[in-house]
Amino acid sequence: MWLFEENIQKVLEENSENTNFELKRAKEHNVTLAAKHKGLEREHNELIERFKASQVKIIDDKNDLNALQEELRQQRKTTQKAEEHLRICIERLDVIQAYLNDDKTNSGANDLKPIHENLDFKSNVVDCLEKKLTETRLKIAEQEELIEVLEDYKGCLEKDVATLNKAQPVTSISKWQDELLVAKLKESDTNLEFGKIRRTLNSLKAEILENSESKRFSTHHGDSKYIKELKMQQNESISNSIELENEADRLKIQIQRLQDMQDDITKKLYSNEERKVNLHEIRASIYSRTIKREAEINKVAEKCKELEEKVTGEVNFIQNAIDNKLDELKMLEEKIRSLRKQNIVISEVQEISLEETTKNTEENLADEIEQLQKQIVFMNNSDMKRC
Repeated sequence: MWLFEENIQKVLEENSENTNFELKRAKEHNVTLAAKHKGLEREHNELIERFKASQVKIIDDKNDLNALQEELRQQRKTTQKAEEHLRICIERLDVIQAYLNDDKTNSGANDLKPIHENLDFKSNVVDCLEKKLTETRLKIAEQEELIEVLEDYKGCLEKDVATLNKAQPVTSISKWQDELLVAKLKESDTNLEFGKIRRTLNSLKAEILENSESKRFSTHHGDSKYIKELKMQQNESISNSIELENEADRLKIQIQRLQDMQDDITKKLYSNEERKVNLHEIRASIYSRTIKREAEINKVAEKCKELEEKVTGEVNFIQNAIDNKLDELKMLEEKIRSLRKQNIVISEVQEISLEETTKNTEENLADEIEQLQKQIVFMNNSDMKRC
């Protein structure tokens, strides 16, 4: 009888120690799970903040690109207006040159005043063209400055794209997959722990039944110290079983949380993939827009350069023609003055001579003057044709 009671006591002590150990282990595991759950929630909040910041940055970049496109369109309009104005000036210059040619062919050769007026008018036209050339150069300088600004902005965009390529989020897809595997392992461990606790509960229930039988046995044989200890152990085992049931409930809740966490991680994986696709599309659109903008800027720069070269060549050609014409006119004026002086001298010397000689001399001088005037007209016509 005493041996039976000692065996029962040993079994109860071992069971109580095992249950206490399992309970302590389950509590520690629950604490670690709670800490890891908090860490996952913290990482989730950090991911949300980073995603919001990246969305704000992408929106700002889009707004900057739209502003630059609008500025480029305005610059293109101003360039087209300048080209149209320059074309109108060239047409007016052609009309003026044609009018000057007609006027020179119809005017008298002995009248130098209209020639000077035409030259003054041409000098005014040259001044207007030089002013237009200065304005065009200023516009070209502004466009070059705009090109530099656009190139700087392009460099900033390239740096942003490089940082986006390098700065991958801390919780990448591989890490989320690892966390998913860890969560599944935790779930399997929790299920095993739950099975162990269930088996422990079943064993405790069996012990409680044995203790109840021993209690019925003690009612027939009277109470003793051993029976009291047995009752205390029975009460302790009941309290342990209650704690284990509570722990089992907590583990069930923890399993449900882990399942929710697993679903959340799966959703995050899909959302991360979608974000990557969107970022790739945004980068491709930024790159294509940058290439188009570079091509447009190069076209504008080439057009401005061609216009500057064209206007400079025309102005230089007109200026050279005017300078040559002025030199020729000065030479002709000097010849006319010398001939007039000679005519005066001859008229004074030959006052005593015959009238016929005077008339012949005057006719010769008049013919020579007429030839010189015709030469002037011919030179003017040839100069205008060369212009």
